[in-house]
Amino acid sequence: MLGRIRIDQLGDDSDTLAEVVMESGPTTTRADTTLESMLERFQTRNVDSILVATSDGRLVGTLYRSDLEDNLMASETETEKSTDDETCCCCKD
Repeated sequence: MLGRIRIDQLGDDSDTLAEVVMESGPTTTRADTTLESMLERFQTRNVDSILVATSDGRLVGTLYRSDLEDNLMASETETEKSTDDETCCCCKD
């Protein structure tokens, strides 16, 4: 993959070349990258999506920052709830 084109960058000129409006070098990662590493990449690159690809460059999918953040928040909430439940059971008198 060489780049990506956003619809809002196309403009009205149908003769515009893709290379003129294309964002070069989209952020990519491998499927075996940890979610924490991906979150770091989102933050350092300031992007909303990361392309997931195989080692030979075949596109596997797209990970969206909002989906990852929602997933991590849900996991943290579940962990906190589990910890709270355990604490409550021990403290009952």
